[in-house]
Amino acid sequence: LLDLRINEPELEIAQRSIKFSSQLKLDYYNSQVASWEPVIENCNLNLECLQSESGKLQKINVNAKEKLYLTVTKQFVEMAISTSEMWKEAHRTKLKRSPIHRPLLSAHRLFIIRNETGQKLTYWLTQHSKSANQNTLEIENDQERPILLPSSLMDRKAQSRFREPTEPKVSLNIQLNPFNPINNLSLSRLGKHYYFLVSNANPKDQTKQLCFEVSYRDGNRLLIFKSTLAVANQSSIPLEMSFQSNLFPSSTLSTPILPNEIRSIPIQLASATSIQVRPFIVENPEEEDSKHQYEWSYPISCKRSTSNLIKCISNVDKETFSYRMHIEDKREEDTGISEFLIKFMPPVVLVNLLCCDMEFNAINQDNQHQVQGLITSGSEEPLHLVEIKEEHEEHNETEEEERENGKEEVSDVKVKHPLLKISIGGYDWSNFIPMTITNEPRRFKLLDDKRRNLNLEVEVDYSPQYPLRITVYCRYWIINRTGLCVLYRPALDHFRNEKLAAGQTSMENEERFTNLSRMPRDWYNLKRTNGFAEPFMFSYNSFNQFESKASIKIENSTWSKGISLESAGMIGYLEIQDKRDNSTVTTDPVRVYQIGVSIDIGSDRFFRTKVITIAPRFILVNNMQERLYYKQKSEHSQSESSMFLEANTQMAYHWPNRDLSKELCIKLASSEWSSGFSIDQLDDFAVKIPFEKNSKESHSSSSYLARVQLIFERAIFYVIFKPESKEFPPYRIENLTTASLSVWQSVIGIPETIRPYQALSYTWDEPSRFHKLNIEILGSNWKKEYSIDIIKRHRPALIQIDSSDGETIEIQMVVEIIANGPTKVIRIIDTNTHIPAPMHSHHPIVRDNSNTFLNMEDNSLLEISIQIDQLGVSVVDGIPQELMFVFLENVSVKYSNSEPSQNLEACIGRFEVDNQLIGASFPKLFASRQTSGSPFLHLSVVKSNQYQSIEFFKYFSILVQEMDLSLEENFLANLLNLINEVQKPKKSFQSPNLRVSVENQSLKLPDTSHSRKIYFELLHLNPMKVNLSYVASSSEYQFRVATPSNESNGRSHHRTVFKTILSAVGVTIANLDNAQISLNSLLLEHPFCTKEELINRITKHYYMQAVREVYKIVGSFDVLGNPVSLVSNLGTGVYDFFYEPAQGLIRSPEEFAQGLAKGTSSLVKKSVFSIFNTASKISGSIGKGLATLSMDEKYVREREKSIRKKPNYVGEGIALGIRDLGVGVWKGVVGVVNDPLHGITEEGGIKGLAKGFQKAVLGITIKPVVGLIDLATRTTQAISHTTSNLDKRPQLRIRPPRYIGSDNILEGFSLEKSYGQTLVHTIDAGRHGSETYLFHFSLGKDVLLVTESQIYLILKSSSPQKKWNIPLKNVKQVEKTRDSVTFHLNLPVSHIGDSLGSPHVTNRRIHISNPALLDRIYTLFEATLQM
Repeated sequence: LLDLRINEPELEIAQRSIKFSSQLKLDYYNSQVASWEPVIENCNLNLECLQSESGKLQKINVNAKEKLYLTVTKQFVEMAISTSEMWKEAHRTKLKRSPIHRPLLSAHRLFIIRNETGQKLTYWLTQHSKSANQNTLEIENDQERPILLPSSLMDRKAQSRFREPTEPKVSLNIQLNPFNPINNLSLSRLGKHYYFLVSNANPKDQTKQLCFEVSYRDGNRLLIFKSTLAVANQSSIPLEMSFQSNLFPSSTLSTPILPNEIRSIPIQLASATSIQVRPFIVENPEEEDSKHQYEWSYPISCKRSTSNLIKCISNVDKETFSYRMHIEDKREEDTGISEFLIKFMPPVVLVNLLCCDMEFNAINQDNQHQVQGLITSGSEEPLHLVEIKEEHEEHNETEEEERENGKEEVSDVKVKHPLLKISIGGYDWSNFIPMTITNEPRRFKLLDDKRRNLNLEVEVDYSPQYPLRITVYCRYWIINRTGLCVLYRPALDHFRNEKLAAGQTSMENEERFTNLSRMPRDWYNLKRTNGFAEPFMFSYNSFNQFESKASIKIENSTWSKGISLESAGMIGYLEIQDKRDNSTVTTDPVRVYQIGVSIDIGSDRFFRTKVITIAPRFILVNNMQERLYYKQKSEHSQSESSMFLEANTQMAYHWPNRDLSKELCIKLASSEWSSGFSIDQLDDFAVKIPFEKNSKESHSSSSYLARVQLIFERAIFYVIFKPESKEFPPYRIENLTTASLSVWQSVIGIPETIRPYQALSYTWDEPSRFHKLNIEILGSNWKKEYSIDIIKRHRPALIQIDSSDGETIEIQMVVEIIANGPTKVIRIIDTNTHIPAPMHSHHPIVRDNSNTFLNMEDNSLLEISIQIDQLGVSVVDGIPQELMFVFLENVSVKYSNSEPSQNLEACIGRFEVDNQLIGASFPKLFASRQTSGSPFLHLSVVKSNQYQSIEFFKYFSILVQEMDLSLEENFLANLLNLINEVQKPKKSFQSPNLRVSVENQSLKLPDTSHSRKIYFELLHLNPMKVNLSYVASSSEYQFRVATPSNESNGRSHHRTVFKTILSAVGVTIANLDNAQISLNSLLLEHPFCTKEELINRITKHYYMQAVREVYKIVGSFDVLGNPVSLVSNLGTGVYDFFYEPAQGLIRSPEEFAQGLAKGTSSLVKKSVFSIFNTASKISGSIGKGLATLSMDEKYVREREKSIRKKPNYVGEGIALGIRDLGVGVWKGVVGVVNDPLHGITEEGGIKGLAKGFQKAVLGITIKPVVGLIDLATRTTQAISHTTSNLDKRPQLRIRPPRYIGSDNILEGFSLEKSYGQTLVHTIDAGRHGSETYLFHFSLGKDVLLVTESQIYLILKSSSPQKKWNIPLKNVKQVEKTRDSVTFHLNLPVSHIGDSLGSPHVTNRRIHISNPALLDRIYTLFEATLQM
């Protein structure tokens, strides 16, 4: 898996030190490409271990000199995750780890050749350094075998050398009879390559073509030879095919194409002009000559891109079996060869997205033929026997029928579409709906046994390239987690007598729907509650869901108020009262049910459905070691009749009495009731439970402290009771006087006595009331009230106390409140006496050490220091392409561990993240703006080791300097895609176990076993400032997001994930420019809470800060002209105009003049920049919007690509603006002819012509206007940039984007190759970006650049310009002379972009004065042409 290399190691051992230095390199094995790829590139590492003279102190110093560059790829992360999971599983099952099978390293399976040509293939290998051929081998059709390579090319790094033309190479040669051989096929060039098959008998015949594909499979390089015609059977039935051509008689495939199979058609048949198909369904499959049930379809042209419905007639009952056929045409520009893929799909796919199985019945109205079946939940069913009518087909069939009937004029006759109805358990069959391709609103209406409607939604998705998808779903599912009987009904304000929702049994006819007893433990039993948690499908009768509400009823309660079910993400609760029986007089209290309600969007395929979960709002959890009694405050209850929880159990809670305070009281078996406390707020507090006066516990303490922890999850408050920590009570009151004290909570508390030199663990009698403590000294008239939540020392008081012997004693008393860890300590101190030790008290007095500073040199046991000069992390996604480069400078980490505490200090001097995507608008994704000498990030942590039960931090501080954050939609889309790919696959929320999975989702208690409490003496998060920019992008770098195969049968959509997320929440983001967001600091003293509570507190702080800064974000939208920047710059200019001269006047007249000039310059520059910057942003936003209205995606992409180049001065801006205007006019005029032709080619028929004409009209109208607006935008941009560039330096990447070759193998970063790749993407405005870079050389003022398809000569400049280019395929010979290299061509080059040549140029010469460079270039070209 990993290959660690330690080069040039040096080891030095002294008496108390060890020094080690070396150069490290770490590679990992990428099984997908069968190659080793870098993780850590060459790094110089120094390690030093020191020990103090006492033998206790150990120091470890790690220093990475110069650069430490890491590479993190998608494959490396997946390998790390899978390996970690494998080790965890092996450890869990206590099994020995099985050896990892790596066939990739085997010489006999490094390359695999596969023959899909339909005939025998002969092949042999040629090594370029040798002239002799190896033995010829043969491989039959549909067979594969490994290729044996010479051992010299089989070392583990050999794969990387295939890219280097100078290395000895092996090429492949093949021959198919009766055609001529094809020689020198490269084994390293991934992708598809096309060749004409020519025979000596007929050299002009080019109808036979070969596709050679190089790819990876299971880490092996796979070499596939096949024709340029393939068929994909995406139906569930085998497919037979017949081929027709003028060149050969009609032929049929020897075996049918199986479902979900993609088969390459034999080369001899691939030149067919038409095909026929039929389903492979025979009357008796066991007989070889059994009669086919269906006739062949009509002949279909297979040499053009089209989409059609294909029909086969039955031999038995004349029923029609239909296919949806789509032909994809991928044309290679260099050879002109087209590769065709013919897809056969069912014409209709019926999808069941209900929570139960669904029966269906489809009827063809033409012949009354019926198709029936059952679809399980979450599954789909292909329908071939349903005759779908398309628009043109409807018109043509109706016209033909009327002409056959003798009608001269064609009337409008309604087409008979097939009909569909469904049924589910507990309901009758639904109504029929027509199966049409239009997506008009339609519903299935099903009736239950009470004739109540359940309305199921129908979504129709149609595209000519894909099947008609009819999806049936219910808009709402309700999941009952209350454990009680719940009924539902619509609750419209204008229709209050709404009956129950369909699918429910009325309460009057069901025995288990009864009045509940007083004891909740009697409510929940399997016999009563069986089936309550089953998902319930709910619907409204109205199509307008936002005007509709639902109401629920619990057992024998009244109906709740109506709530909307449309608000996904909503979490709330309903309060429902028991129904009173007015016919009888009763004194029983009215119970109140509080029901938590959460609304979510269904997962995976069920995203169309809102899932409403109802659950008890409160669940009580007893984590005490004994039975716990509970009641509502002020409720009269004895222990025998009280509600109780056994130890380590839980129970849902509803308020027994609506008229009493909604507070809870608790008690133990031998105690009195506690005071009431609220349970509907996130909190963590202690509750005092008084002991009975005569109980044995009362002798040692007057009360018991219980900890109440409230956790809120998915609309449920979990109220957890557990014993309070004896080490850290909320308060401790220490009596350090010779008198006895009495303390109580102000107004409502019960007095408690503290004897001299004793301490009392304390909490409030009523946590929700006055947090003030009364202190009285017994035997005196002194009594005072204190706020004990504030850390302070109060003024001393002179107090006289009457002693028991009649004498009067004076004491000087001081009350101080300090923090001893998370406990607030209230000390009542007599300053005239000393504290004796030890003392016998309820709890021993712990002296406060919070102000003791640690001497780390004397107490440290271990110190670790890490210093890295430069740390870089390259992130590569799965395409592969470098996504971003994270760069950190001057990284230092210091850690020390001693007996009292642990110290951690980390600093990052500089922090930048580069957007490495080619063509990025913002090369700097993230950049720090720290002042010189100060680090970008400083973290300081001091953690105490003295407490084991909590995480005790004496100090925690984070300082982050100002930063620039520049986001692009393309980058975010690629980043989200990478994150999505490396995440663990989640369990699907779908069939066949959908209902089981929903029913088994019990109300699980959140895991609090590892939720240790955290205490900070001081937590300081310093203020932050972020300058935010955002730019939306075109679809140029969008990636394919493939939907699951069972969702769309392989259909994939070009869309941006980030934009999809934004549209899902109804947000459209315009471009942002430098929105300055400031977040204030957070300073917390003595917080004591769980990790979750701390995160929630910090999140709320920054959320409120962000809300306050929203106006800056809105005011920075480009569409508004960035008014915040306008006001800010104008204000800064005016301020500088007055401030700079005033500062100079204070010093001297000369500095006054300099200040006046500086202030005036600032005012002029800021004013010009802000005004023209605002104008350019408004015009640019208008131009962008108008360009989108042109409906020409290619034009929008090209325009966005061109406007990425920003003008730096006025002349450049006017030149670019005139160019954009010319492009707009030219595109509009040319589109008048091209757009209708493209519409006919892509869409076909009148429909395509109409779309093309529509696009042409919009183009000729909009594109010149956009060009005119771009001229104005460029000019204003140039003026604003001219002023701003005087003070700004251009933002450059730390290094150019990483070069990755065509074989997708990652190698160590090469600045030379990265620069060459950047050149490829720069010349001609990036038109050649799809070409793969090979090598380049600097030749004085020019650069010779070579890709896999072209040779370029480029003039060096800030914007490189192409002098000429030559396609490699047109180079017949390379000739070397004394001072030049000449390319002899087999075609003139004037038509391929040679701007300086004439139509008769047949060679190109490059002068090279350096002989060594001349030889190298010539050798490279010789090797390249052989590829």
